[in-house]
Amino acid sequence: MGVLRVPKVQIALQWGILIMCLKTSFLQSAIIPYKDVFDIIFTVMSVVCFVISIVQERFSIKTLLLYGIVTLVSLFSVLKTGNYGFLITIIVCLAIRGQYLDKIFTLIFKLQFFFFVVHTCIAVLLFILGNLSLVLLINGVDRYCFGFRHPNSFSIYLFNLLILWTWLNYEKIKIKHIFGIFFVALVAMYFTKTRTSFIITIFFCMLLLVSKTKYSFKNLMNIIAKFIVPICAGVTLFFVKLILSGNIFAMSINTLLTGRIKLGAYGVSHFGYSLFGQDITKYNVVWDSEWGLNGFTFDNLYTYLAVNQGLVWIGMLSGLFYLLAKKGDLKISVFIIIWALYGITEVHGLNGFNCFPIFLVALLFRSGKPVFKRGEQVEKARAGIYSHSCI
Repeated sequence: MGVLRVPKVQIALQWGILIMCLKTSFLQSAIIPYKDVFDIIFTVMSVVCFVISIVQERFSIKTLLLYGIVTLVSLFSVLKTGNYGFLITIIVCLAIRGQYLDKIFTLIFKLQFFFFVVHTCIAVLLFILGNLSLVLLINGVDRYCFGFRHPNSFSIYLFNLLILWTWLNYEKIKIKHIFGIFFVALVAMYFTKTRTSFIITIFFCMLLLVSKTKYSFKNLMNIIAKFIVPICAGVTLFFVKLILSGNIFAMSINTLLTGRIKLGAYGVSHFGYSLFGQDITKYNVVWDSEWGLNGFTFDNLYTYLAVNQGLVWIGMLSGLFYLLAKKGDLKISVFIIIWALYGITEVHGLNGFNCFPIFLVALLFRSGKPVFKRGEQVEKARAGIYSHSCI
């Protein structure tokens, strides 16, 4: 029961993390009444906390200037798109760059795990009392959502908890733990019918199995991690082009990915690619027999970036993860790879509170504090992981 205890929140950074965990969790809930005004309040409060945390670090003028430039460029992008979520992730990365990251990730895990357990128990209780249905009928299939807005929302939340737990316990992971992760994902897939999340979890388990053997192929995995983001982006956009040309093989891949490539093709067809982003929030989808859609969402990180957020961010993220993988740490490489693969099926990778590995970018900024567990510090220092230079 100790893991269910809500951790004490004392400093501005931790308050900001607490507020953002509440914000992202409430957004996914079908039980908790949550209006747009609450979302705005939570966002402003968290940003204030993160900014206070940054200022309290007493960085040099040069570092603060760098932070200001990064924030302004990001703000320019989100003003064009109308999506402020990505800006929050960037601000958080700047705020946690000098922190012991495992402590930050532990806080996020405990808060989200507490919410997940309590929220699911409340949903089941309301179901027993006859006040809530745990099931949604989607395309003729009964899918359990357990009080979340959608079965996919439940799976997204659970997946982040699984990979967060794995990061925090990576050094102690055994074969039995990997099979445990697979079993949890299998049970979740049985109820939610979220096939894509289950497939990504299988890949994650395979990566863990490989990384935990004496033949871990460390160098190969580090190379893959360096280039996985642009490769995934390039392959996705290539299949979008094939879909638009009516290629049968691409149609088969689209079916395997439950329509995600076709959604991207629809976005490219109607809005085109954008270098610095564009606002498509006001576009209303009208039924079109050619596309067979009466609603639209990307459900793919790379088409979302290319059309909505801006192609420039594919380049930025590719460069950042390349530099991160260049550190040569196998553990980091595993989570870069799974983040990139996850982007094929979801857009939530840009929000570190929905998919935490993007917060690892904070390791690229100069830090005077340890970022790994104490038992690893000597080994990491010898390997050159503690880099004290900025990007």
